[in-house]
Amino acid sequence: MRAVFVAVVLSLALGCGDDSTPSQSPTNVDPGKTDPTGTEPTDPIVDDRTPLEGETEKPPPAIDPKEWYTVEAGPFTVPAGTERFLCFTTTLDEDLVVSEVALDSKPVVHHVVFSRTTAPDPDGMFECDVLFKNNWIPLFVAGTGDASLPMPDGAGYILEKGTQLTTQLHLLNTGTEDLTETVPIRLRRMETPEPEPVEVVVFGSMAIDLPPGEKSDVVGTCKSDSDMTLFAAFPHMHLLGRSMVVETGPDEDNLTEIFRRDPYDFDDQRLEEIAVTIKQGDTVRVRCGYENTLDQNVTFGESSNAEMCFFIGFATEAGFPLAGCIGGAGGASGFIPETCGDDPPNDLGLGAGCTKGGNECTNGFICTEDFDQISGPEICLGFSCETSADCGEGGICCGVAAAGGLTICVPPSCLFSACNPLD
Repeated sequence: MRAVFVAVVLSLALGCGDDSTPSQSPTNVDPGKTDPTGTEPTDPIVDDRTPLEGETEKPPPAIDPKEWYTVEAGPFTVPAGTERFLCFTTTLDEDLVVSEVALDSKPVVHHVVFSRTTAPDPDGMFECDVLFKNNWIPLFVAGTGDASLPMPDGAGYILEKGTQLTTQLHLLNTGTEDLTETVPIRLRRMETPEPEPVEVVVFGSMAIDLPPGEKSDVVGTCKSDSDMTLFAAFPHMHLLGRSMVVETGPDEDNLTEIFRRDPYDFDDQRLEEIAVTIKQGDTVRVRCGYENTLDQNVTFGESSNAEMCFFIGFATEAGFPLAGCIGGAGGASGFIPETCGDDPPNDLGLGAGCTKGGNECTNGFICTEDFDQISGPEICLGFSCETSADCGEGGICCGVAAAGGLTICVPPSCLFSACNPLD
């Protein structure tokens, strides 16, 4: 279910950077090290490294606003010893064609999801302790540390004036003092007026249940729902993750390894160059290795104290945003009861019949036929509800604990055991 595995994009990791020109692969790029162009220094990125003996301390480099458009999420405060989920929105005041996205991270940041919205979010900073909002189309995802995503030649994002951008921040302050920070995200302008679109793609599993005191594997095997050519990729697990191996091929008996991070280190999350073509219907297998050093089971969740198993990539030639697939019992196949679809559509169109790619659903609902992980009903469902009132007359808003708190609008006949009704 694309709206279920979209949650994948919410705790991720890209790599570090250091190059003054756009590269064709994820290299060490720091927008603060862009060559000056004669403009007055603005928005400096401070190099707080202690100079070596005899070394002259360099002045902070400047960001050229003609080359980089900057979105600053903040300021915000994270009290000592706490975890917060905050969102910050901004509206573009100009047309942008973007060839690279870069993050100037802070130690308090666990992950960042940078998205354009299809329906407005609240203006400015707001609490957003949600796994995923259905109006987000991710453009960039990152974890601990600075990160940069340069696009291939001729590829990029087209963002029109008036587009709302939302930055979701998962913040974790393990220290003894409150921290106040601002997180800048840089968008490098490009001259190509109509670049080839770049999309975020997702593979993996949400079926995580790690036994205490043991090493174990989680395997997600599924068939890709789109063609795509990946140019950058990174794995994402949390503190107990030890390795990830990704294979793909025409079927499960003919798989080729395309990615390996072994060992996996939560404190060394980085984006890697990759050149892989995946066809619609190809099998993709993601194997995540864990060592649960705790005395309790650990399951799927967004917190660093829970776990994830996701292979995230950036691709050209993908058919739609968030293409890919999720394997294992963490998908929705088998959850939906046979009676689902017996209810007539309600006042908002929940439960209305629909077809794959038909765009018949209204009020933000989405057709189950557009999700490879749902089998059976051909109806409109909703996601990211807060109460049943959001689902219309007779609709039920329920939460899926196994999916990290994802909420779904369903008609009464579609309520499944793993989905707990909310008030």
